[in-house]
Amino acid sequence: MSLLKVNEVQNYNGSSLTLTASTVSTSAQLNTGGNVSVTGSINVSDDSTTRSNLGLGTIATQAADNVAITGGTIGGVTLGGDVAMASSGLTVRNITNVALGSDQELGSSTTLTTFFSPTYTPLFSGSKVQGILTLVGAVWNTASGNGLKRLRIEFTGSGITDYTTVDADNLGGQDYGNSGIEIGIHQSIVGGLITTTTTDLITANVKAQNKVNAATTKWKFLGDGTTAETFFTWIEYK
Repeated sequence: MSLLKVNEVQNYNGSSLTLTASTVSTSAQLNTGGNVSVTGSINVSDDSTTRSNLGLGTIATQAADNVAITGGTIGGVTLGGDVAMASSGLTVRNITNVALGSDQELGSSTTLTTFFSPTYTPLFSGSKVQGILTLVGAVWNTASGNGLKRLRIEFTGSGITDYTTVDADNLGGQDYGNSGIEIGIHQSIVGGLITTTTTDLITANVKAQNKVNAATTKWKFLGDGTTAETFFTWIEYK
């Protein structure tokens, strides 16, 4: 016969039942206390052949809490913050740039003034975050030689505690002939590693200050949307 319906077998008291038909079907649950062997298809006593017939690889035999992936490609996956890296060091997990939106300048004042406040939301709690300011602009004093400025970056956020301030004093220059001075600025100021305890927003408040209060002394930093603009780079490590 070419078709054997298992529900037509009411009972079998032997130690083994072998089905040799080319097609076997059941209209209800099939229970067995031993091996069920179907030639050429599924044989639970031959694990390797059965997995091969079903198109399963070696990962089918691994436990959920101990899976080894030794090849292939993983795509469309979001790694959680508790994922451990095999390396003993830090790995870059994200890099993003924030540009200064418009030109900023200040003269006739010695107030430490915020002119740029880029923000970053960490992807992982317990990561390390670094801020790098690339400053493009100029500082000057047309009436005397003191063209020095002070620059400060203050990091704020509820999830950071260990590193909050970068001070870059004496930015610019001094003309000891007191005939006036102007200096173009294009440099990067690198902050230290900030340890995060949450994924709450981090803000870098970038401030600048004239050291002489006069209309002839100014700082100006570019943010005009061109390649010559000030920007802030955030790097997250885990």
